[in-house]
Amino acid sequence: MPKTIPAAIQTDLDSGQVTLATCIKIVTVACPSGSSSTYGLTEWQENIEYDSVTYRTLGGFTQSEVQSSAQNNVDNSEFTGYFHTTGIDFDDVRHGVFDNAEVTVFQINPESISDGIINEEKGNLGQVSLSDVAFTAEVRGLFQRLQQTIGELISKPCRATFGDSRCKYPTSGDTWQASTSYTASETYDAGVGDFVYPTTTTRFWYRCIQSGTSGGTQPTWPTVIGDTVADGGCIWKCEYRSAAATIVLSPITDGRTFNTGLTLWPDNHFQGGTLTFSSGQNVGFCGEIKSSTSAGVITMQKAFPFVPNIVDAFTVVAGCNKDISDDCLDRWNNTKNFRGEPYTPGQDKVNQTPKVK
Repeated sequence: MPKTIPAAIQTDLDSGQVTLATCIKIVTVACPSGSSSTYGLTEWQENIEYDSVTYRTLGGFTQSEVQSSAQNNVDNSEFTGYFHTTGIDFDDVRHGVFDNAEVTVFQINPESISDGIINEEKGNLGQVSLSDVAFTAEVRGLFQRLQQTIGELISKPCRATFGDSRCKYPTSGDTWQASTSYTASETYDAGVGDFVYPTTTTRFWYRCIQSGTSGGTQPTWPTVIGDTVADGGCIWKCEYRSAAATIVLSPITDGRTFNTGLTLWPDNHFQGGTLTFSSGQNVGFCGEIKSSTSAGVITMQKAFPFVPNIVDAFTVVAGCNKDISDDCLDRWNNTKNFRGEPYTPGQDKVNQTPKVK
């Protein structure tokens, strides 16, 4: 990346009276249900505060030479970081928190932070190796992205993530209110219209299928999927909720399988969805759900860093098998927002020849 030197630093360099410190800023990549985190490392003997980030000398790093060329080659470097309780943690690295994290390497005058910085390198973390006290990480430059496929190809399965801005299926709703105007959902488009929870939370919520103003008292909500109830000028349809929040009741074996309070939901209602912890040792970690049962047992595709403890809180979002007729139509009634080409002819049709009489 361009090595622009601020005028104040250039003046000090010309005079030979400046010492520069190298800093590394690491921003982890958030999963759909989680959040990113920022870490700062420095080889300077004291912590450096810059742009609202603390670059810590404890648990700092040593850096290799950056290999760069005038050709369109990927800049290459690596650095060795050291684990510390106030910095990067062994378990976080081991469990992939830093996979593909964004990395910025720069130099700064620690005696005059306002002079600005000299950008050295920007890219993403690549291969990481671990020892008991340290890790060695490869930094891949921005040209690495030009060697990857960017964009979308035609596909029969849906390319949206369930509940995102393209899928538009809501993963949260409002608690029912008396004498309130509600809008009906459009047929096959769950991104339009209102969904409400009863005042007493259950595994159901209700899709508005006729616009109007709700009654003065809460209706008797049906508990059979597909059943409807009139409410003033509105009509509501019973559906399973697409997301829920609860706690761990007990771990079964390890960080992959545990009992939860999500009982009486259909088997595999949350299969392929995401689970994100909001308390406990795994707070902030999210992962993909391999299976769920009506008894409330959830199994993850990959173990969490720590075995969940009783009363650890988490949220779950249901999954979708990306099929237009199975899940998108029959389960979610959301085919207008399907982001695939399910009727594209396959290779057998391409190679087919006309019948010869």
